[in-house]
Formats: sequence, C-alpha cells, structure tokens
Amino acid sequence: MTTLEKNLSALRERQPETAARVERSCTPDGLERIETPQGFPVHRLRGRLLHSQRDPEREARKQIARLDRPPGLVVGFGDGFHIEALLERFPGAEEITVVEPEAGLLRAVFETRDLSRLLSRIRLAVGRAPAALVRDLTSAPAYWYVHPPVEQIQRRYLEAARALWSYRSRPQGPVRILVVGPVYGGSYPVACYAKEALSRLGHEVAFADLSAFQGGYRELEAWSRDRNLLVVFEELLSRFLEKRAEAFGPDLVLFLAQAPIREESLKRLREKDIRLAYWFVEDYRRMTYWERIAPLTDVFFTIQREAEGPMRAAGTRCVRYLPLAALEGFHEPLPLTEEEQRRYGADLSFVGAGYPNRRNFFARLSRDLRIWGNEWEGAAPVLAEMIQDQGRRVSAEESVRIFNASRINLNLHSSICHDGVDPHGDFVNPRTFEIAGCRAFQLVDRRSLLGELFEPDELALFQDLEDARDKIDHFLSHEEERLAYARRGFERVRQEHTYDLRMQEMLGVLYEQGLRSRSKGKSARDWAQEARSPELRQYLEQFPAQGPVELEDIVGEIRKKNNPGWEDRVFLALMAFKEESTCRGSCS
Repeated sequence: MTTLEKNLSALRERQPETAARVERSCTPDGLERIETPQGFPVHRLRGRLLHSQRDPEREARKQIARLDRPPGLVVGFGDGFHIEALLERFPGAEEITVVEPEAGLLRAVFETRDLSRLLSRIRLAVGRAPAALVRDLTSAPAYWYVHPPVEQIQRRYLEAARALWSYRSRPQGPVRILVVGPVYGGSYPVACYAKEALSRLGHEVAFADLSAFQGGYRELEAWSRDRNLLVVFEELLSRFLEKRAEAFGPDLVLFLAQAPIREESLKRLREKDIRLAYWFVEDYRRMTYWERIAPLTDVFFTIQREAEGPMRAAGTRCVRYLPLAALEGFHEPLPLTEEEQRRYGADLSFVGAGYPNRRNFFARLSRDLRIWGNEWEGAAPVLAEMIQDQGRRVSAEESVRIFNASRINLNLHSSICHDGVDPHGDFVNPRTFEIAGCRAFQLVDRRSLLGELFEPDELALFQDLEDARDKIDHFLSHEEERLAYARRGFERVRQEHTYDLRMQEMLGVLYEQGLRSRSKGKSARDWAQEARSPELRQYLEQFPAQGPVELEDIVGEIRKKNNPGWEDRVFLALMAFKEESTCRGSCS
C-alpha cells in the first residue's frame, strides 16, 4: 500500500466523500516539493513555502506554543506539521476541523507523508467554497487559527470566509439601507443588482434612482464650457440625497461609483450617525475622485487590490477588496426563441463600450465579430459592419440574451492607454461574472486578479491578438471544450460570485465596523398611548418615557423592584403564559 493509499484509507473510514474528492483531484499549478535536512518533505505553492525548509517540526511547535487554547477551526492543512504540533500541545482537545481550500495540495501531501494517525483525530473540509464552509460551520467556535502562509496563498478565500462568518454569526434584525447609484453609466446596473440582492436577504432597502436626471445631466455635459454648471447640478443632487436619507432614516447608505454625492453631504450624514459605504467599481488610477470621498466613509470597497495602500494612505478608515459578481436569477442560462437566436446569435460576439484599445484590437482581429454597445462613434470603417443597431446602448436584459446566443463571447477589458490587452490589467469587469453566470463560453484577456477568482479550467484566456485569433479558431471547432469551460465557470459563479454573497460579505465587514440596526421601536410612552384601558395606560406611564422599549424591557424593570405590586405580578404572569404558548407553538 502506497503512502497515498494509506492516507486515503484512513480518511475514507470517517469521511468517504472527502477522500473521494482528494483522490480525483489534480496537482495545483505552481507546486514544488523540497526535502529538509531531516528528510522531511515540504512544499512551496505559488512561490510561498508552506513550512520551514530547515526544521518544519521545530517551527510548528514554536507557532503553536503561542496558543493558550485549542482552536475550533484551522485554516490551511499545509504539510500537516502545525496540526501535529497542535494535537501534541492539546491532547484532550475536542475534534478540530481543518479547512484546506485546495484538494490537489492535500493529495500531493498525502503522497509524501504518512498522516493516517493524524487523520483519525481531525475532520477535514476540503475544497469547500467560503459560503458553503461558513454555512456548514454555523455552530463552530469563533476562534480560528490560520496557518500563516495561507494568509497570502488563499487571501481571497480568507477575506470572503471571514466576512461571511461575521455576517452569519451576528444575527440581528433587518438593516435599513439606502442604495445610491449614478445618474448613468456602467455602475448603474450594479447598483440595481446590489439593491435586489439586499432585498432578497431580508433587509429594508430603498433605491435612490437618479436615472431620471440623465437627460439634463447629458445636456449640461454637452453644452457647459466648464464644469461649474455640472458642479452646481451635482450639488443639487447631493442635497436631494440628503433629504432622501432624512425621509427614509437608513442605518446605512451604500453609494456606487459615480454617485453624485459631495463631501459636505457625507459629513452631514455622518453627523446623523448613519453608516456610509462606497463600492468603487472603477479603475482608481484613472478615476481619482475617490481621494475626496473615501476618507469620509466607514468602509470603502474597491475592485483593485493595488488600490488598498493608496486609499489607506489618503486617510480612509477601512478599505476592503470586493470584486464584482453576477445576479442569480437574472444572469442565467435562457431558452431562446428562434427569433431571438437569429437576432442575437453569432459565432463571435462582444458587448461593451468603444474604448480605444477595443477599437484597435477588433479592427486587427480579422474575424467575423458582432459588436453590441454604444460609444463606437467614429470607429474605423472595418468595424462599421460589425457594430449592431447603429451602436445604441444595450440593456442588461439584451446582454443576457446575447451571452446565451453566442458560441464565443469575447471579453476584452477596457483601456485608454494600450492598443489591445493591458499587460498590467488587474480588476475583473462585471461581464466576466455575468457571462459565466449565463453558463456561456467566453474568451477573456488575462488579468492579474483572475487567478484568485477562477480556476484555470473555468475560463479560457488570451494574452495578445495572435493568441486571441488562435483560441477563437480552436474553440469554434471544439464544442465540447467550450461547453465544459462554460459549465465549470457557471458552477464557480453560483458557489462564490453572486451579488447575494457579495452583499453578505459587504455587510459582514460593516458589522465588524459597528453597523447595527437603529430601528426606533416604541417607547413606553408609545405603548401607554396605545393602551385601551386607563389602568394599563397608567401602569405603563411609570416606566422611562424615552427610547425604544420592548415588553421584555418592562419585565426587566419590574424585576428590579424590591416589592413588585399586584399589577407587576399580573404582568409577569401574562408574559410567562405568552412565552410558554410561543414555545409550544414552535415545538409542535
């Protein structure tokens, strides 16, 4: 029996499904094995050592010696040395759950070390998406131990898991949220998706829809020779948003990129103890207005990791990376009519605005491409026949049909500084998630942040013009490969990249920053005024008149009395009867 077989056999006795998952996994890219002077195998994953290559056992004991209690959860299996040290230090500890996001890494470790005795004392959670992990661990202790290398290797996984844990482990009533989008632009549909997801989660949501002002705003953009009139218009909208917030009374205002909010308005909202969040779904290097907005928010969310440092340096209280997503139930596979297939179908399609790099790239692509979207005015003659419906703006609903109807959806991220693919591109655009959410196939240009969001076999990538041509020709003639990529990408989006999950993650971070429901409730005076009998009204008026109060609060006040009166005892008896009736109803 090989070392792998011995480990799998031990794991199979307690967790047969997990053993099967590890057995069929593949070695992850960027994994290499190193042997220590003591003869121990240790691994380096994507350039990061999982343990000391000098003495991994000594290093592990030193790390675990700092712990004063056994954790309920360990994130990162590594080569297992820290887990052995943990069980050695806390021999009487209850069963510990160990999370390893990459099944392929675990298989490689199982091939090199006999860990069968260790596997009989722990429970493994392998390859679980953060949302599934948190859902399954709702009764686990809050104390986590994260194996240090995992902080870098699985950074996105940890961010999502921690924030989702914060959201789900801090139950409270619905939060009142005002969502504010832009007057127009790419972040407007994102605002709509965020509003829909927050409503689904049971929160009380209002949407400040400013799209009605789009016509006037565009007129000012076209005819104003300086920005003074636009600034005045934005100030007017900003004051309108203040009044909208005042009328709604939110616990949180969530702004999307390009929302017309001024610094003075943000300051006044903060004075009213309203939490402020901003989701900056733009390139921070090109759109620099964040510099005046970010320091006035409670949490500033960005789609670029590189932005976190400059934003903190500018005085922003809390900056968090939060990528975009797809809206489940909207971005989904659609059965198309014959007419829709004829109208929207193509071998190769693109949906998006006419940025300079796209104009240049598509003009030289030499492939039959259908282009949908606006801002293509003045495009080269070679593109004229490709642009559909005279370059009008395509609705979100139409985009979903185009994604579903196209054999290949070409996805080239925008740039104003390059002729084609941005070699330093980082953020991932919304189309990446939306196309995958439709279980449609896409060819997307390489982005530095794609690797932590999708596996290599979930998205087909191209790196330059020649590579795009080759991949288009290849995938047009290999339908099964296209369908396999599309299926795996779709599964990843449903597991990890929906707006429902992003909003839970966002609120989890905001809970950590002190967001709470400020629902006013009724004061004792309110209860007294609603009482029908004069005796009950007189009785309730003895309690503090101001501030929210529930019936349980009145019970607490009664129990503080040295000599409760007859009315107090009747009230307590009625409350006891109510609690008993509620219990019976819930248990029946």
